[in-house]
Amino acid sequence: MKKVLGNNANWMLFLMVDRKSTIFLKILVLLTLFSPYVKVAGRSVYLFDFFLIALVIFSFIFLSFSVRRNDFIYFLFAISFSVLILFFQAVFWGEVPGIYLVRLFFYFSFYIFLKDFVATADKRSVIEFVSRCVAIVSLLGIFQVVDHYAFSGSLGIAKFTSVLYPYPGELAIRSQELSNGLQLKVGSFFNATSSFDGHSILLGDFLSISLGFLLYYRKYFALGLTTLCLILTMSRGAWAMGFLSLVVFSFTGFTRRNVKSSLILASIAVFIFISLISIEVVREYLLFRVNNTLYTFGIIEDQVGRAEDPRTAMVWPRLINTLSELGWGAYLIGAPISFSADSGYLTILRDSGFLGLLIILSFPLYILASKVDRKAMLRVLIVIAVGMIVHPVFQGIRTVLFSVIIFLVFSLPDSTKFNRLS
Repeated sequence: MKKVLGNNANWMLFLMVDRKSTIFLKILVLLTLFSPYVKVAGRSVYLFDFFLIALVIFSFIFLSFSVRRNDFIYFLFAISFSVLILFFQAVFWGEVPGIYLVRLFFYFSFYIFLKDFVATADKRSVIEFVSRCVAIVSLLGIFQVVDHYAFSGSLGIAKFTSVLYPYPGELAIRSQELSNGLQLKVGSFFNATSSFDGHSILLGDFLSISLGFLLYYRKYFALGLTTLCLILTMSRGAWAMGFLSLVVFSFTGFTRRNVKSSLILASIAVFIFISLISIEVVREYLLFRVNNTLYTFGIIEDQVGRAEDPRTAMVWPRLINTLSELGWGAYLIGAPISFSADSGYLTILRDSGFLGLLIILSFPLYILASKVDRKAMLRVLIVIAVGMIVHPVFQGIRTVLFSVIIFLVFSLPDSTKFNRLS
């Protein structure tokens, strides 16, 4: 009798912790995807930054005592290595360009401190909630394009997103003309930007990573909305990431489950494709983007748009030449270079050198070595790794934290295991 009461008491305690962990993760998702910018001392700061700073202090003070020894050793190693890079930068350059490294590791460290804290969260409930939130983000992007072309902006969707989620960088005059002065980075198509910092590429990277998550957990309605919004970003790099995400999550292996998913996915793709090509303005711009890519790589002869890819023709050579001129120190610890890198790997190389690149690449290896759904995790990492070649994927801090949330979900045990405990 005593044994039964003890088991029941433990089970009730588990349920109480489970509810708190679930609510905590949901709040983290909401703050990540829907927190606007606020101006602090002339800088744009996310509202969730304040929450996360407080959470880091709380985690370090209270949760560090319960963190596994190997996890805490890795944390101390990574943070010490990062501080060492910043010290060398301060001595070598007289300034510290490696803040990008610090901010990346700041968000990555949440996985280390929270994976055990949220281990009792209701996995199914969190997956459902994340899927709905991704669907809402996708709908914002879709409605923005619809509002622009069908209602000439009278619904105010673009104005809404520009106020809550403005683009923090500089805007070209042409972009401001197209958006009527809104703080959005738009192209001639008035691309979907949604709630990812006013830039369609940042949104596209997030959606590409989300596709695999939604397909892995068979959330087909949200998957359809996400696919449609991804296409409307008109970001070719994000299209490639999205396609790779669908391939590695659906077309790997020949199990009955994968075949069924592939058939459903193909049906969704056909429906979306037919719907889009039936709209003239969308069809014309899709063809322009595709033909411009084919022309750039010499597959077709008729000139469409620019004759060269600005990354390979200008941006990447300029960065490499500048690093070479500055010498070996620039390659080792980064350099105070202000212009864009247009690549995740080159952005890290620019800001923190090969040493910073090594410490950041150690994080996915650390995750894969921990208790996690390694098959799912590895597929997400493959998509991110490929996307980082042509996009600074982690320039969008929301995407960084959302990826950490996905990693946390992949580390949660299946609900069926807890059902057996009862």
